[in-house]
Amino acid sequence: MLFRRTMRNLAGKKRYEGNGFYRTIINRERVIVDYVNDINEIVFTKKDALDNTILKNILFHLEKDGVLYESQRTDTNGQVTFSKLPPGSYKLIEVDIPPGYETPENPVRTFTVGADGVITYTGTEDAFKTIFNTPIQVPVMMVKVDGDTESPLPGSVALK
Repeated sequence: MLFRRTMRNLAGKKRYEGNGFYRTIINRERVIVDYVNDINEIVFTKKDALDNTILKNILFHLEKDGVLYESQRTDTNGQVTFSKLPPGSYKLIEVDIPPGYETPENPVRTFTVGADGVITYTGTEDAFKTIFNTPIQVPVMMVKVDGDTESPLPGSVALK
């Protein structure tokens, strides 16, 4: 995030103090100081809802105020990291659904970055930053049958 501070000297000398350095302003000089707000960073982790397996190479879009801001894929640790975000409202959209998983309700997360660079969201940090996908479960029933007559074998139990 880029902040710009300006101080104009209207009469005499003034001293500008801030961001770890000093400047002296003489005779209507204008000092412009740019610095990057690197305090904001948010990391999301993608996991399987049943066994906590890390899900890799899943594409996410980050929208800022309704417009695509950045796209990233989860790394080998199942993480996407967004940092130095300018102020605004953000939505995290899961684009690639891993094969064999249910489609999540998008956006999967929403948060806001204030003018001071602070990220705010609802919920606990761990619950907010971990995104789970639920595997599709298909009920299967197995019955042991006679190969010739295809009738159930006596004493066999159906497995679900």
